[in-house]
Amino acid sequence: MAFSISTNRIFIKSLITCYNSLTDEKKIWLTKYSPGTTVQVSGIYKCTECNKEVTCNKDDPFPPPKDHEHIKETKWKLIVEADTKGKGSY
Repeated sequence: MAFSISTNRIFIKSLITCYNSLTDEKKIWLTKYSPGTTVQVSGIYKCTECNKEVTCNKDDPFPPPKDHEHIKETKWKLIVEADTKGKGSY
């Protein structure tokens, strides 16, 4: 199924509008973080290139590039948020 450039632009604009309407709490699940940047949410992160998992604490830096190198740029994506405040107590 082929789409016109105009249809693709409309689709991209609707995706951007949808993303911008998300709360910050939901955006953390879609964001890909660069090595060395500050961790916003404590949890388990997965490398988007090799699927290696690391645990990271809020306000600490992500592993630096020299510690986890790929041909493409390494990015980290949140897969498990740590419940550091006991929000999900049973």
